[in-house]
Amino acid sequence: MKRALLCALVVCLAPAFTRADITYNVSFTVGGGSVSGSIQTDGTIGPLAKANVKNWNLLVTDGATSFDLTPSDSNLQIDFSLPPDVPDPNFTATATTLSYDFSGTASDFVIFRNPSPDGSINYVCFEDLTRPCTTGTPGSGDIDVRAASGPVQLLDLSGVQVVARAGVTQTPEPGSLLLLGSGLLGLGPLLRRRREAKEGKE
Repeated sequence: MKRALLCALVVCLAPAFTRADITYNVSFTVGGGSVSGSIQTDGTIGPLAKANVKNWNLLVTDGATSFDLTPSDSNLQIDFSLPPDVPDPNFTATATTLSYDFSGTASDFVIFRNPSPDGSINYVCFEDLTRPCTTGTPGSGDIDVRAASGPVQLLDLSGVQVVARAGVTQTPEPGSLLLLGSGLLGLGPLLRRRREAKEGKE
């Protein structure tokens, strides 16, 4: 009976906690500048597409000038050829980290940039070996940062690198909470029958 109750609890609770939004914290020194802030996804694990990134708040600075990139004043571009729902094999998520393969050869990049929808005055970009974002030389993966019309700041990287780490996991959406509540209510009759059976034996 205990095993049945445990299985029922697992089945009821599992849907409530799948695909909860995850917020990842970003913090890099890039040349004489930096990028810091957060990127929020829909909880997808594995390669990410543009559609999986729900929010961002990234403060970029070149050491003298800074700019805060948010969805209201910037856009996210993953290559120029990938549709919003096609994952980038270089840009991957786990439950605790966002990673980018700076030695990848998929010929793509991930760039958060202002002005929106197109432009590269203020930006932070992750690029692989074969496709520079807005500057740099093919054959060198790096993070590019630029604020206003200041100089581009570069951080050369190679291989798969963690670019952000999970902060606070967002609470499940209302629909997930409804599933959780329904599951717990479904346990009521099982517990009542167990109690009645136990009382009948006494």
